[in-house]
Amino acid sequence: MKVPGPEKQVVNTLLTDATAVAAEWYKPIGPAPVAWRKWLNVATVELWEAIAISCGIEPAYNPQGTDPGFDERMAIAKSHLRPGGKLQAVAIDKRLDCSVVRLADVATLAASCSPPWGLPKEFPSPFAAPDPAEKAAVPSEPPSERRERLTRRRDELKAKGVRGFLKTIAAEESVSVQRIKQILSSGDQEQTSPHWMTGIPPKS
Repeated sequence: MKVPGPEKQVVNTLLTDATAVAAEWYKPIGPAPVAWRKWLNVATVELWEAIAISCGIEPAYNPQGTDPGFDERMAIAKSHLRPGGKLQAVAIDKRLDCSVVRLADVATLAASCSPPWGLPKEFPSPFAAPDPAEKAAVPSEPPSERRERLTRRRDELKAKGVRGFLKTIAAEESVSVQRIKQILSSGDQEQTSPHWMTGIPPKS
């Protein structure tokens, strides 16, 4: 009969301790629950954050390159930021995944896909299309009045020291930052161009 010898005591060394720490540090973690209380109360988010939320993934987990469903939706969303696309952006960044969007606009894109994307029940609903009759009843704002109003708003935000005031105005107007720049610059051109270029006689 073979009698087993005494158990060999494992002596902790710097190597075994370091290995244990590394195993704990690099232990893979799963996606965290979406912090709905936060995300449902922000005006805008970056595109990659919106797509993560649409997949039911907390953006802090950063699923880029690790979740096939996220990667597929991200590719679709970025394609719709281009001219003719269905995703309306508040501001388009050179890195499309960092473009600024609203969750409701992403919901509109999700509903237009075939098949439609499945979204968490907490995800905001798409913006309702305006009633044509109501839209026709509301008089449109003349371009000159809109330019003056946006100029006043720009000056107000600059006086308050607001950084990214153009992004703020674009979000309020539901247009891109580039469009806000065009509206404001048209007023600057009228003020600096001679009357023979604009066709507007000088004020006496």
